[in-house]
Amino acid sequence: MMSWEINYAENFVAFLNSAGISENDLLKIKSRMDYVSQSPITLSEHVQGLSLSNLRRVRFGDFRIFILIDPIGQVINCLAFLPRKSCYDQKSLNRVATIVRDFMRSHS
Repeated sequence: MMSWEINYAENFVAFLNSAGISENDLLKIKSRMDYVSQSPITLSEHVQGLSLSNLRRVRFGDFRIFILIDPIGQVINCLAFLPRKSCYDQKSLNRVATIVRDFMRSHS
């Protein structure tokens, strides 16, 4: 099975920096996403509360990685990295929705 391409958006890198992620955790995130790239639809979950069909989430410890998948181009776009305890409140979901819309506009 061929892996999908993984794109780490600028927003995603900013989220990682603000979370103070260690070099070791960065390697673990890359490893996790490499694993997910084998089958992103089955190895990720829909985001409850948003009606964006290709927006999905990946668990990473106490954090969630929000990804937007492009099934035609077989690309996984990593867009946000948020703490589990706050990522599903309405404010965070609105923030993720804005990031997705901005990303889609800039890549269309």
